[in-house]
Amino acid sequence: MVLQVATPNRLFVASFAAVILIGGLLLWFPFSATKGHLTFVDALFSSTSAVCVTGLVVIDIGKD
Repeated sequence: MVLQVATPNRLFVASFAAVILIGGLLLWFPFSATKGHLTFVDALFSSTSAVCVTGLVVIDIGKD
């Protein structure tokens, strides 16, 4: 029996998680906000919400 490490299911979940993490890191950087600084949890929540297409945000990304 051969164990496949990169199955299509694992690749899909890993790419989904990678996009969320990269988006969270980009939103966490100081150049991403004009007023104040987002916490990492807020940035990760906004990134997850954007990738999942729910549109929930902690602050108004377009204005703040």
